[in-house]
Amino acid sequence: MKTQAPVIQESIFDPTIWDSIKTYRLPQTQYLGSKERLVEWIYEKSPKNITTFLDAFSGTSVVGFYFKTKNKKIISNDFLQFNYHIAKALIENKSTKLNEADISFLLENNSRADTFIEDTFTNVFFEKDQAAFLDQFRSNVDLLHDEYKKSLSLTIMNRALTRKILLGHFAHLSALRYSKDSDRVRRNPSITRTLKDLFLD
Repeated sequence: MKTQAPVIQESIFDPTIWDSIKTYRLPQTQYLGSKERLVEWIYEKSPKNITTFLDAFSGTSVVGFYFKTKNKKIISNDFLQFNYHIAKALIENKSTKLNEADISFLLENNSRADTFIEDTFTNVFFEKDQAAFLDQFRSNVDLLHDEYKKSLSLTIMNRALTRKILLGHFAHLSALRYSKDSDRVRRNPSITRTLKDLFLD
């Protein structure tokens, strides 16, 4: 994964969007090492008088985001570029959302899209149509004019991918094998769904 120089991202929670956040929850991160199940415990064990929280290795931003919902100022940082985009979408972003027009645009066919994912990862992580879909999607993200919408798009697709490629098993070259394992499908039917459907979810 391409890396990016550490960037500090700061934000204070905007309570006006809290109702929609409670209503529309992002799927669980499903990363090994994710602190998602520990965020309430981490918050409870933190000093109550703090006003600023440093999320030095922010990853999926689940810890920083929880502190953000408690009206803390967040300073977020990570070395990986996709984690930078997650923090930009969930921490630095104060109110930007994707609207229906944005979503339609992201899902359009793009004749100028390259075929890197299709050429490289077909029958490795994805069937050919799913790899081609990702090439189209990635190309369309770059055409969005709002940096927060770009980061939101990548963040939501990241969550869709972690629902299809369980527990980050990209490294094991086992995604396609898992999607055909009836026991795994029974436990988690999302691995047979299309990335478009998971993104829209």
